Amino acid sequence: MDNLLAIPTWQPAPTWAQIVSGDWKSYSLDLSVYPSQEVNKVRKQLYNKILAWCSEMRKVMTARGHWFDAACPITGNCMFGDRSAHIYNELDGLTTMLGYEGEKIGCCGIVLHPLWEKAAYPVTAFTLAPYEVLKEAIAEVGKCPQLPDVEDLIAKDLVDGDSCM
Repeated sequence: MDNLLAIPTWQPAPTWAQIVSGDWKSYSLDLSVYPSQEVNKVRKQLYNKILAWCSEMRKVMTARGHWFDAACPITGNCMFGDRSAHIYNELDGLTTMLGYEGEKIGCCGIVLHPLWEKAAYPVTAFTLAPYEVLKEAIAEVGKCPQLPDVEDLIAKDLVDGDSCM
């Protein structure tokens, strides 16, 4: 596909206490620590945040007549389309595309952000739209989607638990 655009996205990884206080911009938590309840809780919220952004991007891009999807950071499959046996590996993709360093951790790995290092949550999105259309859609959606309501998630017991998010 000659016109496939890969859009690497990054979120800083604050601590759980920082998220609860409304600080989503700090990069304090090493996401490579496993097992860790704090890392699991933060990963879940970062996943919810990128899922919200990707969902909005998909709506906007589809309305403009263009395909948009993202690699699920949990499975490597697409977030929205039909799953297949093919997976996208963030570690391989981002180290190849951007030349960033990575570290193998167990069966997975972690991409080292140049500033945030292991306190970063990457997800790659993809589209067949022209670059200008992509830029317009990003401007329309904005950088900050509706952030997860952490207190509501805690009340619904949707925070704790083991996950590879």
